Amino acid sequence: MADRALMRRLGWAAGTRLHIIRAQSGSLLATAATDGVFTIGNQGHLVLPATVRHSCRLLVGDRVLLTADLDASVVAVHSPALVEAMIAGPHARKDDR
Repeated sequence: MADRALMRRLGWAAGTRLHIIRAQSGSLLATAATDGVFTIGNQGHLVLPATVRHSCRLLVGDRVLLTADLDASVVAVHSPALVEAMIAGPHARKDDR
C-alpha cells in the first residue's frame, strides 16, 4: 500500500512495526505494535505478504479501499470484492435478494 499521506498522518514511518489481522468481514486491520511482525518499508509503503493477501483474495496490483481511525492508529484494508458487496447490498432490488 503506497498511501504515504495516510502513513504520515498515522505517524507510521519506515521501520514501524505492525500487527495485521484478517477481520471477520474479510478485510484486513493493521495497527502499530512494537512486537509486530510486519513493517513499513524503506519507501514508506506497507507491503502485504502473499499469505496475508491470499487470506482476503487480494492479487498483486489490486486496488484497495483504505479506511483509518487516526485516533486508534488502525487502518482497514478492504478488497475490491468486499467494496463491491458493500455497495451492491443496499442497492439490490428487492426481487434480487
